[in-house]
Amino acid sequence: MSDANTTTSGVASPANSLVAVAAAASALWVVVEVALRRELAAPMGDLLGSAAGGYVAALALATVGGAAIAAAIGYRGGVTVADWDLALSRRGVFEGVGAVVAYYAFLFAAAVVATVAFGLDPNAATTGGGFDGPRWTLVALFVANGVLGPIAEEVAWRGVVQTAFTEAVGVAAGVAVTAIAFVGKHLVVDLAAPPLRVASLVFLAFAFGVLRHRNGTGSAMVAHVLANTTATALLILG
Repeated sequence: MSDANTTTSGVASPANSLVAVAAAASALWVVVEVALRRELAAPMGDLLGSAAGGYVAALALATVGGAAIAAAIGYRGGVTVADWDLALSRRGVFEGVGAVVAYYAFLFAAAVVATVAFGLDPNAATTGGGFDGPRWTLVALFVANGVLGPIAEEVAWRGVVQTAFTEAVGVAAGVAVTAIAFVGKHLVVDLAAPPLRVASLVFLAFAFGVLRHRNGTGSAMVAHVLANTTATALLILG
C-alpha cells in the first residue's frame, strides 16, 4: 500500500485516513446506487422500450459507477489496484465455490427453521416470483446482476473498503465493519428486507470478507458471481 494516506501536517494518522477512505467509498456507493437506480430506470425504460430493460440498464450503470467512484477514492487514499489482491489460486477458487455451497445449505436450513418454528413463508427470502420482460432483458439481467454487479461490488467493498478498514483497524474488525456496511447498503437500496433475506445477506457478507482475507478479492469475486448467477437464474426461471 502506498503512503498517499499520510499527511504533511501530521494531524491525521494513516489509520484515520484509511477509515475516511473506506467510509467515503461506502457512503458514495450508496448515494450513487440509490440515485441512479431510482432516477434512471424510468427514462432508460422509455429509451429502450421496456420497463424491465430500463431497470437492468440502471442497475448496471449504478454498480459500475459505484465501483469506479470507490476505486478512485481508494486510489487517492493509497489503496491501489495491487492492494485489491485479484490473483486467483486453486485454493481461492475451491474455497469460493465451497462458500456458495455452504450458503445454500444455510439458506435451506434457515428456511426450514423459519417455516417449522416460526410459521414464516420461506419464499420471503427471495425478492419475487420471476422477472417479466422481453427475452433480451432476461439475458441482460443475468449478465448485469449475475456477473457485472458482483464483480463491481467486490472491487468496491472487498477491494477498497475492506482493504482500507483492515489496514486501519485490524482483520477481525475490518471484515466485520465491511460486512455490516455491505448488508446495510443492501437494506437501504432495497428499502426493506424480510428476515430470511437479511440472514442470507449477513452470511454472504461475512463469507466474502473471510474469502478476501484468506485468498484475496479474486476468491470473493468467484463466490459472489456464483451466488448471484444461480440466484438470478432461479429468479428468471421462477
